[in-house]
Amino acid sequence: MNEKYIWNYLFRKIKNPYGVAGLMGNLYAESGLRPTDLEGKYEKRLGLTDTEYTSGVDNGTYTAFVHDSAGYGLAQWTYWSRKAALLNFAVEKGVSIGDLDMQLEFLAMELQKDFKTVWNTLLFASSIREASDAVMLKYEKPANQSEENQERRAFFGQKYLRFFVEEGYGMDPQKVIGIASGEVGYLEKNNNSQLDDKTANAGINNYTKYARDLDALSWFNGKKQGFAWCAVFVTWCFYQAYGNAARAMLFQPEKDNCAAGCGSARGYFNKQGRLFNTPEPGDQIFFWSSDMSKISHTGLVIDVDNSCVNTIEGNTSDGTSIIANGGAVCQKRYDLSNKRIAGYGRPDWATASDSGDQKGGESSMSADYSAKVYAANEKPVNLRASASTNSKVLCKVPVGEYVNVVEETNDTWARCAYEGYTGYMMRQYLLEEEPAANASSGTVTVSRAELQEIYDRIGRILGKE
Repeated sequence: MNEKYIWNYLFRKIKNPYGVAGLMGNLYAESGLRPTDLEGKYEKRLGLTDTEYTSGVDNGTYTAFVHDSAGYGLAQWTYWSRKAALLNFAVEKGVSIGDLDMQLEFLAMELQKDFKTVWNTLLFASSIREASDAVMLKYEKPANQSEENQERRAFFGQKYLRFFVEEGYGMDPQKVIGIASGEVGYLEKNNNSQLDDKTANAGINNYTKYARDLDALSWFNGKKQGFAWCAVFVTWCFYQAYGNAARAMLFQPEKDNCAAGCGSARGYFNKQGRLFNTPEPGDQIFFWSSDMSKISHTGLVIDVDNSCVNTIEGNTSDGTSIIANGGAVCQKRYDLSNKRIAGYGRPDWATASDSGDQKGGESSMSADYSAKVYAANEKPVNLRASASTNSKVLCKVPVGEYVNVVEETNDTWARCAYEGYTGYMMRQYLLEEEPAANASSGTVTVSRAELQEIYDRIGRILGKE
């Protein structure tokens, strides 16, 4: 979809979610994020549709593009000198005036060169409103610069932040690290019993909830329950954080995914040029075997200081040495100079959502709203320990009760909080209440009807491609 592509392109340039959201909210207000959009009143005045206008500029039959004063494209370029620059740029690139990539590149170039103050605001803004106002008042400069219109554009940005915060910028290493931290102390099981309990049924047979959950998704090239599970643990943490987008983040293929093996997982990173010698939080760390002949173990980097790297690893044990197949989830610490460290695989935090072909639906999205529990049979609904019908039932929530949805994990599951429990509930049993519309720098007040119109408009845009 254009929206995902635009978000990811802009984030690679700006690297600030508030800046990207503020800019996208304005672009949506201007053009609906359509690169071939001709300003509405000029469609009537010129007697041309978006497609006819674009084709006429491309083939030379329409020669008034520069001086017709009609807004065009993502940013609705209008002033003659800016339209001339856009047209020249398209000609240099040898592409249509309505080409999305060309317009995005021109947009970034124009902001950096001719609107430096706006660009710097996008880079360092601490709220959507700050970024959105800079774009509206100093770059787009629409005729209507009222407070109401400023709030409206900031609200559009807020919606895009919510849609993509868990698919682009929002793929924050700290979220994965937080999930891994919650698993410290987990012990592998003797068999398939009590997989969700951290310490019960401890054994040496490599049975874990991590393999169970990923096997249910056919994630790897075969079932992994009962096998060494350090790499499975890392993938599970990413899946819990970001759903099916974890495949693209970790460069794991849809078919014949061998990343349950440490060597293969490292190879996927290396093939993409994402294997590094210096660690960052969120990296997947790899270790050589004691004889330095193969990759034998892996974990997750959680912190780095001047001399050491701190990790959380599955299938290891306590202590300072590197332990493969140790049977537990533990936090570890190593000297950066440790010769057995075989590199750090760096996930693609910014571009994972470009993958598009994600098994099982959308990737996870952060959320914060109340939902009413509903079931046609009026029976209590299970709140489970993980996003699987095979996982432990934490509690049963009566129909009519409200839960707080903190994450939309995928099309099937949502992570919910209820009376001291945080777990997973199937989304078919949740009726969403109206979410609050808060901009980062203050509350944006809109009526229910206005809010529904905004949702409908964005929904239509998101559903077009």
